[in-house]
Amino acid sequence: MLRASAPGGWQLWEYPSSDGDVGSRHARARETGAPALFGYVMDSDCVVLEAAAPENGAWTTCLARAAMAGHTVNAGDLLDVLNADPGQVAENLFFRFLDRLGVVPL
Repeated sequence: MLRASAPGGWQLWEYPSSDGDVGSRHARARETGAPALFGYVMDSDCVVLEAAAPENGAWTTCLARAAMAGHTVNAGDLLDVLNADPGQVAENLFFRFLDRLGVVPL
């Protein structure tokens, strides 16, 4: 079911408890000509994110509540990583992100 639409053509769909087939993130990106971002919420404790671009690139990650892992996370520090210069080596950004989450210290 379509939950909301946002500027730039973004749409938010919901398929509760495996109702319906959300399809492939790769196929959705190719069909729309825009990036596709899928999020699977698991018991409100974790979100698996999957993304794909229309012509190349895809990734998957899992976001869990930091407090459950005993970590305190500063939102500003995470935003700094997310807003960092995209020309950097992706691995460095990833490990900075993990560091800010308190998962793998640099």
